[in-house]
Amino acid sequence: MRFSRSAAASLVGCTLLLVLILTGALDHLALHFSLSKSEPAAEATVSPPEELRLWFTQAPQNNSTSIRLLAGDAVVETGPAIPDSRDDKVYSVAIGRTLQEGGYNIAWRAMAADGHVVRGEIPFTVQVP
Repeated sequence: MRFSRSAAASLVGCTLLLVLILTGALDHLALHFSLSKSEPAAEATVSPPEELRLWFTQAPQNNSTSIRLLAGDAVVETGPAIPDSRDDKVYSVAIGRTLQEGGYNIAWRAMAADGHVVRGEIPFTVQVP
């Protein structure tokens, strides 16, 4: 039996996928440590929030998570990054004051159990109703 190039490529792709599934490598790739969502969400326009909240795909290492709020180049004072008591993949910081209208960035950094460091920024805008 003779295969076309596209059929052979499909067969190789399916075989590779099966190997990844059987070895668990696909699960590892799907569960790699990263940020899965935030409140406020990226690029959102919101009323002044009372806290910033981040959800990770895995629980970060203890004492490895930092969350800073920036207004331009200035750091806005917040409380410390605290893990949620019901879900160790969720961290938040209390803002403690009403934010002015304008653009802000959440600058965050966290470390996975394997030592992998992930960081990023989440821009959002505050609009006073």
